[in-house]
Amino acid sequence: MENPKTALELMKSRYEAYKKGDIDYVKRTWDKKESKKINWVELVQWNDYVQWKELNILKVERGERFDIDGIVEFQGKYIDKETGEEKIHHEISYFVKKGRKWYYKGYLNE
Repeated sequence: MENPKTALELMKSRYEAYKKGDIDYVKRTWDKKESKKINWVELVQWNDYVQWKELNILKVERGERFDIDGIVEFQGKYIDKETGEEKIHHEISYFVKKGRKWYYKGYLNE
């Protein structure tokens, strides 16, 4: 999905991009200022070692078409390809809208 209309749509499209290994899409949908802080080589390497299995949306706050920001809490289940262990990535994601486009700003949980 090239232009998600809500923060939740962007969250789901980013999950699918991680699942397919489409890190270019992940990068394009990351807030530009924040994306400069990311070590993209490490992110690609990490994503190569996981097999995404399931996305569970836990909570959504704001992030609708006419909002300027939104929060999506989710759990992503994945298999660690090195160990075969099933793991869960839990995140409270923060999204911002600039113009008509949504961007991932970062996560709020530690």
